[in-house]
Amino acid sequence: MYFVDIASVMPLLGLSWPLHHSSKKRPSHWLDPHLQVVEQGLTKTSLLALKEATALSWQQLADILHISVRTLQRYQPDQVLSTPLSERLLRLADVYAKGYGVFEDRTMFQRWMQEPIPALGYTVPLSLLPSLYGMDAIMEELGRIEH
Repeated sequence: MYFVDIASVMPLLGLSWPLHHSSKKRPSHWLDPHLQVVEQGLTKTSLLALKEATALSWQQLADILHISVRTLQRYQPDQVLSTPLSERLLRLADVYAKGYGVFEDRTMFQRWMQEPIPALGYTVPLSLLPSLYGMDAIMEELGRIEH
């Protein structure tokens, strides 16, 4: 599993780091800060920020997150998403943060995501996003491009 520096991921979600915790005391984790974000949960506001940052459609997001468009749209802006949904949303933000960093141009990365890539078996990266393994394959390829 590949994680991106949380500081580059948070702006795509409309958030800043470090997180401001709710009144519930959260334990500090020795693990990646991604765990803290997932435990606190993301809101629909973060989903909307990522949708805008990635230029993905509602249908594309729904397919990636394994939830219906209608359910996504029913969430209230400050409503906390479930842990599995927050986790998938954060992983998607990781992919885009890494891609934007590697390509240094959002439009170029978005185009790359829509074209068959030889190193991915001529698969369109966007079609791999519904699978966590697909996200890992994209992250691996971005790592190869970066180096």
